[in-house]
Amino acid sequence: MNKLLERLRLLLLKLQILLLKAKVTIPNLDNPKAIVVHYDGAGNSFDSVNNWHKQKWGFKSSLGFFCGYHYFIEFDGRVIQAREDNEEGAHCVDPRRPGFWNKNSIGICLQGDNSKFTPAQEGSLLWLLDNRKTEYSIDNSAIYTHKDIKTTDCPGTKIDTYIKGYRKRA
Repeated sequence: MNKLLERLRLLLLKLQILLLKAKVTIPNLDNPKAIVVHYDGAGNSFDSVNNWHKQKWGFKSSLGFFCGYHYFIEFDGRVIQAREDNEEGAHCVDPRRPGFWNKNSIGICLQGDNSKFTPAQEGSLLWLLDNRKTEYSIDNSAIYTHKDIKTTDCPGTKIDTYIKGYRKRA
């Protein structure tokens, strides 16, 4: 029995090495415990952000995208899922808790900067927050903006104000 377990561990390690070499992530994490909301800061489309993340990191999600956010909401309200919810993201680094946010939270990015937060985006964000928090029993207190975790302007004052109001809801 011990030999079999040892062989299985070795095979798992070899698989992990192959996935790292191929720069592919797999949905193998526990359910998310938090949600972190971002903006792209420049009004870039999903395709632009996906290409930038491909150049920056090169890790492809199980859904075939390079985008480090789990979801991206465009100006017109269209929601694009770039990663499975239980797949490691690449959206939030906190030096005090290395790896925590990318492995334990869903990253949502809104197209735009502080000058534009469209009604269509607001509706999609509300739907996505309500849906994901219900699916994973995430409390309102575990919904953050990027600036709640790290010193940054992201996601700007309009989205930050919206999230603060959302957290106060019952």
